[in-house]
Amino acid sequence: MPSGRYLNRIDELYPFLGRLVVEWSSLELCLCQMMRAMLGISAFHANAIFYSAVNNQTRFELIQKCITVHLSDKDDIFDPKREASSLISRARKLNKTRNHYIHCWYVVNTENQTVYKGDMGNIRVDETDSNLTISGSRVGWADIQTHCDAVDALGDDIYAFTYGKLCLEMP
Repeated sequence: MPSGRYLNRIDELYPFLGRLVVEWSSLELCLCQMMRAMLGISAFHANAIFYSAVNNQTRFELIQKCITVHLSDKDDIFDPKREASSLISRARKLNKTRNHYIHCWYVVNTENQTVYKGDMGNIRVDETDSNLTISGSRVGWADIQTHCDAVDALGDDIYAFTYGKLCLEMP
């Protein structure tokens, strides 16, 4: 955990951001496999299609189209369209917060405070209580960890859906 009143070095934040990057990469692979299962194509072709999309919103839209076209409506056991759409909805929500943490500038201001500059406004890192202040709202280090855990859990759910309910064979 960082020490002192404020983060004095940007590298003190790297472990938190690094875990988020790793968890998100794993989630992207699960999303790609989900798309592969719906389209019935090889991993090579699925990767080519999925990773050619320039951003996550485009990927989410691509998968949502696959859901609409390739998954059946509700049967007696489960509703694959609803369940898959729910997974993508969760990914969209998590992506918004992820973008706030990942796509920003972390700078040390003249008062030696690490400040986040992004579309959420300014974030001040105050270590007296291990919290970030995002535009006046408090966000603790635990919130970043909770976000990482939520991304990991979604990846597990997509994996279970893809290999269990869509019956994609294990690679």
